[in-house]
Amino acid sequence: MQVNQAVELLWQHGYRANASSVSPDWIVVLDPAHCRRGSEPMRVEYERRSIHVTQVWRFITERE
Repeated sequence: MQVNQAVELLWQHGYRANASSVSPDWIVVLDPAHCRRGSEPMRVEYERRSIHVTQVWRFITERE
């Protein structure tokens, strides 16, 4: 799979993703996590992750 195909696939599954500007064949993905601090309401925070194009399907299936 090429980087542009992997980025498109991640977007189709609801993830924000872009090709890495530093490393070829790597993608930067914002991985959502539901968080609550004390008595605050539940909210979504995003963790930036870098994944290789060969790991895109694994990343998606682990989170579904």
